[in-house]
Amino acid sequence: RALEGKWDNAAPLLETLQYLLRDCSQFDSVAIPVGQNFFFDWSFLSVGFAWCNISESEWGKYLHYSRLDTRSMAVQELLKPEEVYNPAEFSLRNDKLSKRLGILPEPYPHKARQGAYQSYLVYKKLQEFKLLRSKR
Repeated sequence: RALEGKWDNAAPLLETLQYLLRDCSQFDSVAIPVGQNFFFDWSFLSVGFAWCNISESEWGKYLHYSRLDTRSMAVQELLKPEEVYNPAEFSLRNDKLSKRLGILPEPYPHKARQGAYQSYLVYKKLQEFKLLRSKR
C-alpha cells in the first residue's frame, strides 16, 4: 500500500505518537492499553517509540506497561470447559466474536480507528458478562 501512495498524506510518526500521549494525558491515571490481539499492535508502538527516542520513562507517564487483550479475555469468559480452543471463533477479523457477543460487525474495510472501537465494544460487552456472572 505504501508503494501505491496510501501513506503519502499520513502524519509523521513522532507527531502521531505525541498526539497519542497527549490524549492519554487527559486521564486521571495512567492508561492501560486494551485491544484485540494488542500484543501485536504494541510491537509496532514500542518500535515507534524507540525510533522517535521516546523512552519508557516518558511514555510510561501516560501508558501502563501492562496490556489487556480482548481475545484472551473472550477465551477466558466464553470458552466452555468441553470446547477445544479454535482461534477463528475468537477473531474480530472474521466477525465471529462480534456476532457471538451480539455486536454489529466492524465496517469494511478495516481501519485502525474502527478496529480500536470494535475492540472497545468487545471489552465493554465482556465486562457486562463478568458483572452479570458476579451477580448470580
